[in-house]
Amino acid sequence: TNFSTDQDLESGFASGRFQAANNANNTLIRLADLGLDYKIVLMEDFSLEADAVVSCNPDIRSIEDLADQEGISVAFKEFSVSDVLFRFALNEAGLEFENIDYSPIPAADAGTAAVAGRVDVAVTYEPYLQAAVKEGDNCEIIYTANERPGLISDALAVNTQFAEENPEAVVGVLRAWDDAVDFYNENTEEGQAIIAENVGEKPEDLAT
Repeated sequence: TNFSTDQDLESGFASGRFQAANNANNTLIRLADLGLDYKIVLMEDFSLEADAVVSCNPDIRSIEDLADQEGISVAFKEFSVSDVLFRFALNEAGLEFENIDYSPIPAADAGTAAVAGRVDVAVTYEPYLQAAVKEGDNCEIIYTANERPGLISDALAVNTQFAEENPEAVVGVLRAWDDAVDFYNENTEEGQAIIAENVGEKPEDLAT
């Protein structure tokens, strides 16, 4: 089951609607803090340039530039990987989040909001990043997760009771993951076409 918003994914996993979930590690930490009982069975990936801050304001070409502008608006999804990345970037630049005009917009729409001029800066991820850069006249990536490798990362979590009662199912999922990664590496264009169809994007938008 695919979700376009983290909230639906989190609530479905927490309520037991499904037994396993691919999630960002910052989300899994928060769910553990809320008392959700799960096991992380697979570390999947970490982001370098797939998560980033994009500015469509020509006066904003670095995180530090946010300190010099009045009324600058930034869009991202609260509690998401974009939230983590942006707060980390601000902290590294010595800036306070409280001084930012923040708009809560999902990652799929944040870049579009920046291109349309509704906000100056968006924090999102691929393929929405490249879409913003291509569509916007002044849109430029100004900060990426590559500044702190491992900050943005994903894992597969499984409900603890289900994992203990169905170890063969968990092993099967891990083997399927390995098979999928091997298939993607050996048949990248075909793999991207399959992914694109399932997430509603064009294959060429997944090239990055």
